[in-house]
Order: sequence, then C-alpha cells, then structure tokens
Amino acid sequence: MGDVLKINALVAESSTKSLKNNQRLKNYDKETVLRLLKYQKTHNLSANFMSKTHNISRTTIAKWWKLFGHQVE
Repeated sequence: MGDVLKINALVAESSTKSLKNNQRLKNYDKETVLRLLKYQKTHNLSANFMSKTHNISRTTIAKWWKLFGHQVE
C-alpha cells in the first residue's frame, strides 16, 4: 500500500509543476486580448478581478491596456 501512496504523491507533484509551467507559457492573440479588455471595460471590472477569474497577472492586463487600450471601443 505504501508504494501506491508514493506513486500518487509523485503524480500529484508532477501535475502541479506542469500546471504552473503551463500558466507561464500562455499565449493570447490580439483578438482575444481586445475581447478581454472590452469585456473588462463594458462590465466595469478591475484588473484584480480579471486576473483572478481568467488566471492572468494584473501586470499583463495593465500592459495590454497600454498596448491596445486605444483600440478598445
């Protein structure tokens, strides 16, 4: 039974690490970024709320506003 627990611990650790790495490697196209920014503006949402719900850093959202904010309707 101890072997099963060791294997489970290794798998859980591995999946946690890969999830963290996958979050770091996310890539958004311009259309998606503009849709997210428009959604944020339309619903009057904070960058903090957007970052938590979409799992994107607040810094990234602020950078998007600087780059694409003038294109948001």
